[in-house]
Order: sequence, then structure tokens, then C-alpha cells
Amino acid sequence: MNECRSTFDLNSPGVTRANVIWIIAVALSIFVIDLLTKIWAFHSLQPPTCIHIIPGFLRLLYGENPGIAFGLFQDHGGILHILSPIAFVVLLIIVYKQIAEVRMDGWYLVMFSLLIGGAMGNIANRLYSGYVIDFIDVYYQEYRWPTFNVADSALTIGVVILIAKLLFWKQPTSAIRPAGGGESPSDDKQSSKENI
Repeated sequence: MNECRSTFDLNSPGVTRANVIWIIAVALSIFVIDLLTKIWAFHSLQPPTCIHIIPGFLRLLYGENPGIAFGLFQDHGGILHILSPIAFVVLLIIVYKQIAEVRMDGWYLVMFSLLIGGAMGNIANRLYSGYVIDFIDVYYQEYRWPTFNVADSALTIGVVILIAKLLFWKQPTSAIRPAGGGESPSDDKQSSKENI
């Protein structure tokens, strides 16, 4: 009788225990840094306080964003309270499947850590306060980039890495094996040719 086993196997070549620990540790670090900087901004950057880091280009000032990253969809804050946790759960499912089925490399580890840590930071802030605290302001003369925070930065870098992986990197077919350790279809065809 064949023994049924889970697709997610820490001993499989697609994932190691160190990978999982690394992703969790980095994601939690981003979450904590984001939380601490938002608490600091709330107490130290209330208007009219403004700290100029690079005059004419970068400053720190307090802002409340009911929308998503970079101030988008500010008029839909209510529905975002529902959609944000759902999106986070979907992200976790994607991470689970990716770890279970694909041989991880350093870029995957960084990408997943940034996306999970950034998502946790903004979702926790939104659920607790009803909005997200932003405080990093990049500008030049009359032009301004939407104010953002540490979590937004992590999410942005993670998405950039994801797009780059999708566009410029393909998983070698030899690295993908069906669950259960069986032979791939290509191996079966090769065996059939050898038997002939």
C-alpha cells in the first residue's frame, strides 16, 4: 500500500529548513523595523515637524494613507480592510506552492521575504489604525513622489525582483520533479527509447 505524503516536504530538494527559517526571520525583521519606524513617525513627525535628510530631494514628514501603497485608492479604505488580508493569504499560498515545488535560489528567498514582511507591516497597521502611516517623502522642486514607508519599499523591491524573474529567468525543466519522487514524463520517454 502506497504511503500518502504531503507535497510540502522539508527534506525534499525543493526546500530546506534553512530556507524557511531565513524567509521567516527576514520577513519578521522587516515587519518589526516597519512597525518601529511608524511608531516613531507618529510620535516625532506630527505637523508641522519635518526632517530634511537631503534638502531639495528627501525629507521625513507624517502622513496617513487610507489607500494602498504610495497613496493609491485612498477613497476605498473600507474595502481594503477586507481585501488586504485576503491578498496576504493568497500570497502565503503562492509561497507555500513555490517552496514545495521549485528549487529555491537566493532571489526567491529575498523576494518572498520582502513581500511577506511588507504585506504584514501594512496590513497590521491598517487593521489597527484604519490607515497606513507614511513618512518618507521624495520630491524635486514642484514634483513629488507619493509618500511611502518601509513596508512599501520592501513590497516594491519584492515586486521588481518577481517581474525580473518572470521575464528573464526560467526554471530548468530538469529541476522540477513530480511529488512522490517519481520519474518525469521525459524520463519515461527516454526509458522507452532505450528499451526499444
